[in-house]
Amino acid sequence: MANETWTDAELDASVKVYLEMLSKEKNGIPYKKSEHRKQALAGVLKGRSEGSFEFRMQNISYVLYDLGLPYIKGYKPAKNIGTNTTASILRSLERNKFIIDDNYEPTPEDDKLKQRTKQLRRKINLIVRPTGQPKPQKTETTITVYYRDPAVRAWVLEKANGKCEACGSDAPFFLPDEYPFLEVHHMIPMALGGPDTIENTIALCPNCHRRSHLSKDKESFNNEIYKKVSRLKK
Repeated sequence: MANETWTDAELDASVKVYLEMLSKEKNGIPYKKSEHRKQALAGVLKGRSEGSFEFRMQNISYVLYDLGLPYIKGYKPAKNIGTNTTASILRSLERNKFIIDDNYEPTPEDDKLKQRTKQLRRKINLIVRPTGQPKPQKTETTITVYYRDPAVRAWVLEKANGKCEACGSDAPFFLPDEYPFLEVHHMIPMALGGPDTIENTIALCPNCHRRSHLSKDKESFNNEIYKKVSRLKK
């Protein structure tokens, strides 16, 4: 009977008792798994064996583990769980009012990925290793690509002579063609109407390039670049 499909009522009963034990464990309240199992098997799950119940608890642990969420330590996640079972348990968790943070959901959108990463960094458990996506889902998108002038890029890189025009440090490494690696950055992005000219482009090391885009002091940092590199025009 353990291999038969579980009804929604059976899954809900299993998830309910699992969440009760998990809540006690998280709050340091002593409990006995055997007592909760006995109570569950006397109710909706009376047709299930102890082994079947234990395996279902491990299935629920795996779903929570796969989401990077805390699970009952005494129920080691059972990895041999099918997609249908996973979906059924997720629906049961929702019916039991267990809120699953959508920050754990994979996304193809870069901005959304960065925002979710930011939220999860505040609470991620480093002991629980996310399983990730062995076969990531993919999607196709249409992007806008601008024509860029190779002469402008070459001039800027040669002018920099292997040094970051912001911090003055040497390029971090050399490319196979022996050229020092620097990144050409548009001070005013072309997507915002910025021109592809030497008066709007600069050669930066990867750190300064990321800083000019992402740091909390990017406005003052970019203003300092304008002051330092005389050819640039706002």
